[in-house]
Amino acid sequence: HDLRVVQAARWPPGTRAPLSVEGADLENEFFRIEIDPQSGCVRQIHDRKNPRAVFDASGRLIAVIETLRDITEKHVAQIKVEEQASQLKAHFEEQQRETELARRILEHQVRSDLMAQAGVQYAVIPANNFSGDMVLAARSPAGRLYAILADATGHGLSAAVSVLPMVQALYRLVDL
Repeated sequence: HDLRVVQAARWPPGTRAPLSVEGADLENEFFRIEIDPQSGCVRQIHDRKNPRAVFDASGRLIAVIETLRDITEKHVAQIKVEEQASQLKAHFEEQQRETELARRILEHQVRSDLMAQAGVQYAVIPANNFSGDMVLAARSPAGRLYAILADATGHGLSAAVSVLPMVQALYRLVDL
């Protein structure tokens, strides 16, 4: 007989499959398997759920036994995880694009050379790459020091962009 295992089920660690052995025969809640004690080959398989034999007297296959597992919930959960991973990746990539855009905008708007000339040293350590926290300083042609310390509401790109109008206002005030 040509028997093939299509999918093997595993019992949880520390548990045993309820299997009884009587002589050379094996039996569990699903099947009773008769083993020929002379040859050691499978003589017959009985389906216990639908009482019937699998082979006829001549050894031909007359019934197909299938154990089906409903993996619908697992498949649906896997699809949901894949969708969420895709959404998360898209959000991350969008955040990366926004961060790069904010970096470019700030590089073009904020003049670090004026901060150095004003002699102001500072450190801003945002939770994200960019925030609404900003320190600006510049000296007017007359030597007067102008400075802004801004803390905009929010986080990230939207907060950083919200303080940009102050940058140009400061530079106009200083007459640069």
